[in-house]
Amino acid sequence: DLRFDRQAEIESQVGDLTPFFGALSYLSSDTNKWTLETLALINRTCQVCEMRLKQLFDCPRPIAFAQEVQPMIQTPGHPTWPSGHATESFAAATLMAYLTDPNYENPVQGVQAQLPAYRLAARIALNRTVAGVHFPTDSVAGAALGIAIAEFIINYSSGAARTNGYAYNGGAFTGDFNLSLLGTTMPAGGGSNPTITRTDIPLPAPEDRSGLLQKLWKATKKEWK
Repeated sequence: DLRFDRQAEIESQVGDLTPFFGALSYLSSDTNKWTLETLALINRTCQVCEMRLKQLFDCPRPIAFAQEVQPMIQTPGHPTWPSGHATESFAAATLMAYLTDPNYENPVQGVQAQLPAYRLAARIALNRTVAGVHFPTDSVAGAALGIAIAEFIINYSSGAARTNGYAYNGGAFTGDFNLSLLGTTMPAGGGSNPTITRTDIPLPAPEDRSGLLQKLWKATKKEWK
């Protein structure tokens, strides 16, 4: 039912998602070049991780189950799970919320509070189901993966002592995908059976980390002072 309203949006989101996050705040190459560099780093890391998982699990796309799905766009040739769009958009949302939203505390709180960055990420992810190329569970898995990747890069680069890992139990997930439902699947989300769990993970000592990433992060943060 949403296809007519979202057709142009879905088609424009086939490629780079970064420009959509310019709706949240300034993202100009003149004033935010290091933020764009960090977004590119996070996005590329997501792509490497998501493609390895896609190939490992080799889950078929919706069109493999029924021709009646008739996707609005060309179905990608690689497997469906996890959703790359969900992974990349929730990773970008985590970075942008951290940098720009005064109400941001952590990704779980950000999702459950439905901060603007996460609302945008959820719409991008949901559009892929509307388009007929993804299942809802693909987006839940992608959201958890994207959040974990962005949080790791932020914590690693900023010198934090720890980060969080997220585990998604796809077998326990039922229903559709939207930001409210995603919030209930996360720790302390109020759901009867949370399907996403969080684990505290120690990081190497700051002196054992990449100095280049630390410099990039300092330059990125400086753009938002």
